[in-house]
Amino acid sequence: MAAATYWYEFYFDNRNMACRSEALTLRPAALPGPIIRINPDELSINDPDAYNDIYVSESRRRTDNYHSFIKGINFDGSHLLTTSHDLHRRRRKPLEPFFSRQGVTRLWPVIAETTEKLASRLEGLKGTGSVIRFDHACSAFSGDIISRICWQDEDGFLDDPNFAPEWYIKTSTLALPLTGQLGSI
Repeated sequence: MAAATYWYEFYFDNRNMACRSEALTLRPAALPGPIIRINPDELSINDPDAYNDIYVSESRRRTDNYHSFIKGINFDGSHLLTTSHDLHRRRRKPLEPFFSRQGVTRLWPVIAETTEKLASRLEGLKGTGSVIRFDHACSAFSGDIISRICWQDEDGFLDDPNFAPEWYIKTSTLALPLTGQLGSI
Protein backbone atom coordinates (compact mmCIF):
# COMPACT_ATOMS: atom_id res chain seq x y z
CA MET A 1 0.00 0.00 0.00
CA ALA A 2 2.82 2.43 0.84
CA ALA A 3 4.33 1.96 -2.62
CA ALA A 4 1.04 2.85 -4.32
CA THR A 5 -0.52 5.69 -2.27
CA TYR A 6 0.22 8.30 0.39
CA TRP A 7 -2.65 7.14 2.62
CA TYR A 8 -0.45 4.72 4.57
CA GLU A 9 1.76 7.66 5.56
CA PHE A 10 -1.30 9.73 6.46
CA TYR A 11 -2.62 6.93 8.68
CA PHE A 12 0.75 6.39 10.32
CA ASP A 13 1.27 10.13 10.94
CA ASN A 14 -2.14 10.61 12.51
CA ARG A 15 -2.97 7.45 14.41
CA ASN A 16 -3.16 8.28 18.08
CA MET A 17 -1.79 11.75 17.22
CA ALA A 18 1.73 10.25 17.12
CA CYS A 19 4.08 11.47 14.43
CA ARG A 20 5.96 9.03 12.24
CA SER A 21 9.42 10.08 13.40
CA GLU A 22 8.52 9.44 17.06
CA ALA A 23 7.13 6.03 16.21
CA LEU A 24 10.22 5.09 14.21
CA THR A 25 12.52 6.35 16.93
CA LEU A 26 10.69 4.80 19.86
CA ARG A 27 10.06 1.35 18.40
CA PRO A 28 13.00 0.39 16.15
CA ALA A 29 12.84 -3.28 17.21
CA ALA A 30 9.31 -3.51 15.82
CA LEU A 31 10.36 -2.33 12.37
CA PRO A 32 10.94 -4.94 9.67
CA GLY A 33 14.38 -3.63 8.66
CA PRO A 34 16.64 -0.60 8.24
CA ILE A 35 14.84 0.60 5.09
CA ILE A 36 11.08 1.16 5.20
CA ARG A 37 8.84 2.50 2.45
CA ILE A 38 6.79 5.45 3.75
CA ASN A 39 5.03 6.39 0.51
CA PRO A 40 5.66 6.01 -3.24
CA ASP A 41 8.39 8.68 -3.14
CA GLU A 42 9.93 8.29 0.31
CA LEU A 43 11.97 5.77 2.22
CA SER A 44 12.93 5.87 5.88
CA ILE A 45 16.51 4.69 6.28
CA ASN A 46 17.61 3.76 9.78
CA ASP A 47 21.26 3.10 8.95
CA PRO A 48 23.86 5.56 10.31
CA ASP A 49 26.47 4.30 7.82
CA ALA A 50 24.32 5.53 4.90
CA TYR A 51 24.01 9.11 6.24
CA ASN A 52 27.03 10.60 4.45
CA ASP A 53 26.03 9.02 1.13
CA ILE A 54 22.46 10.32 1.28
CA TYR A 55 22.93 13.80 2.77
CA VAL A 56 25.70 15.44 0.78
CA SER A 57 26.82 19.01 0.25
CA GLU A 58 26.55 20.80 -3.09
CA SER A 59 30.28 20.35 -3.69
CA ARG A 60 29.83 16.58 -3.77
CA ARG A 61 26.51 16.28 -5.60
CA ARG A 62 23.88 18.85 -6.51
CA THR A 63 20.41 17.76 -5.57
CA ASP A 64 17.02 19.18 -6.33
CA ASN A 65 14.45 19.61 -3.59
CA TYR A 66 11.96 16.86 -3.04
CA HIS A 67 9.14 17.71 -5.47
CA SER A 68 6.45 15.74 -3.63
CA PHE A 69 7.10 17.86 -0.55
CA ILE A 70 5.35 20.82 -2.19
CA LYS A 71 2.24 18.98 -3.35
CA GLY A 72 -1.03 20.17 -1.91
CA ILE A 73 0.07 23.30 -0.11
CA ASN A 74 -0.36 25.65 -3.07
CA PHE A 75 3.10 27.20 -2.82
CA ASP A 76 4.26 25.92 -6.20
CA GLY A 77 6.80 28.32 -7.64
CA SER A 78 7.53 30.00 -4.31
CA HIS A 79 11.07 30.60 -3.10
CA LEU A 80 10.86 28.19 -0.20
CA LEU A 81 9.64 25.26 -2.26
CA THR A 82 11.63 25.76 -5.46
CA THR A 83 12.54 22.32 -6.75
CA SER A 84 15.45 23.19 -9.04
CA HIS A 85 18.75 23.55 -7.18
CA ASP A 86 20.06 26.34 -9.42
CA LEU A 87 16.82 28.34 -9.35
CA HIS A 88 16.59 27.98 -5.56
CA ARG A 89 20.15 29.26 -5.23
CA ARG A 90 19.34 32.36 -7.32
CA ARG A 91 16.17 33.04 -5.33
CA ARG A 92 17.95 32.49 -2.01
CA LYS A 93 20.68 35.06 -2.71
CA PRO A 94 18.65 38.22 -1.84
CA LEU A 95 17.53 36.62 1.45
CA GLU A 96 20.98 35.59 2.64
CA PRO A 97 21.53 38.78 4.71
CA PHE A 98 18.51 37.89 6.87
CA PHE A 99 19.97 34.47 7.71
CA SER A 100 23.57 35.56 8.09
CA ARG A 101 25.21 35.70 11.51
CA GLN A 102 24.57 39.48 11.62
CA GLY A 103 20.93 39.09 10.55
CA VAL A 104 20.23 36.47 13.18
CA THR A 105 22.09 38.50 15.83
CA ARG A 106 19.71 41.39 15.18
CA LEU A 107 16.82 39.09 16.10
CA TRP A 108 18.49 37.94 19.31
CA PRO A 109 16.63 40.39 21.58
CA VAL A 110 13.26 39.08 20.37
CA ILE A 111 14.36 35.47 20.79
CA ALA A 112 15.91 36.13 24.22
CA GLU A 113 12.85 38.01 25.49
CA THR A 114 10.49 35.28 24.32
CA THR A 115 12.76 32.63 25.84
CA GLU A 116 12.68 34.46 29.17
CA LYS A 117 8.90 34.61 28.97
CA LEU A 118 8.69 30.85 28.39
CA ALA A 119 11.15 30.18 31.23
CA SER A 120 9.14 32.43 33.54
CA ARG A 121 5.90 30.62 32.66
CA LEU A 122 7.49 27.24 33.32
CA GLU A 123 9.04 28.46 36.58
CA GLY A 124 5.62 29.77 37.67
CA LEU A 125 4.07 26.34 37.10
CA LYS A 126 6.80 24.54 39.03
CA GLY A 127 5.45 22.74 42.07
CA THR A 128 1.80 23.34 41.17
CA GLY A 129 1.16 19.80 39.94
CA SER A 130 0.06 21.17 36.58
CA VAL A 131 0.61 18.99 33.56
CA ILE A 132 2.41 20.89 30.83
CA ARG A 133 2.13 19.79 27.22
CA PHE A 134 5.63 20.69 26.13
CA ASP A 135 4.68 20.40 22.46
CA HIS A 136 2.06 23.10 23.08
CA ALA A 137 4.62 25.24 24.95
CA CYS A 138 7.14 24.93 22.09
CA SER A 139 4.47 25.70 19.50
CA ALA A 140 3.39 28.78 21.48
CA PHE A 141 7.02 29.84 21.82
CA SER A 142 7.73 29.60 18.08
CA GLY A 143 4.37 31.22 17.20
CA ASP A 144 5.13 34.24 19.40
CA ILE A 145 8.62 34.63 17.93
CA ILE A 146 7.34 34.37 14.37
CA SER A 147 4.54 36.88 14.96
CA ARG A 148 6.94 39.37 16.58
CA ILE A 149 9.42 39.08 13.74
CA CYS A 150 6.84 39.18 10.94
CA TRP A 151 4.46 41.86 12.17
CA GLN A 152 6.11 43.35 15.28
CA ASP A 153 3.23 42.13 17.41
CA GLU A 154 2.88 39.11 19.58
CA ASP A 155 -0.06 36.76 19.32
CA GLY A 156 0.28 36.00 23.03
CA PHE A 157 0.35 32.23 22.71
CA LEU A 158 2.70 32.02 25.72
CA ASP A 159 0.20 34.06 27.77
CA ASP A 160 -2.50 31.43 27.29
CA PRO A 161 -2.85 29.34 30.48
CA ASN A 162 -2.56 26.14 28.42
CA PHE A 163 -0.03 27.46 25.88
CA ALA A 164 -2.64 27.92 23.13
CA PRO A 165 -3.48 24.30 22.32
CA GLU A 166 -5.73 25.46 19.46
CA TRP A 167 -2.67 26.99 17.76
CA TYR A 168 -0.79 23.71 18.10
CA ILE A 169 -3.75 21.73 16.76
CA LYS A 170 -4.23 24.07 13.78
CA THR A 171 -0.58 24.09 12.75
CA SER A 172 0.70 20.68 13.73
CA THR A 173 -2.01 18.09 13.72
CA LEU A 174 -4.59 19.35 11.24
CA ALA A 175 -3.09 21.67 8.67
CA LEU A 176 0.21 19.97 7.86
CA PRO A 177 -0.90 16.34 7.46
CA LEU A 178 -4.08 17.28 5.62
CA THR A 179 -2.47 19.70 3.15
CA GLY A 180 0.16 17.10 2.41
CA GLN A 181 -2.59 14.79 1.13
CA LEU A 182 -4.35 17.33 -1.08
CA GLY A 183 -1.85 16.94 -3.89
CA SER A 184 -2.75 13.27 -4.32
CA ILE A 185 -6.49 13.94 -4.70
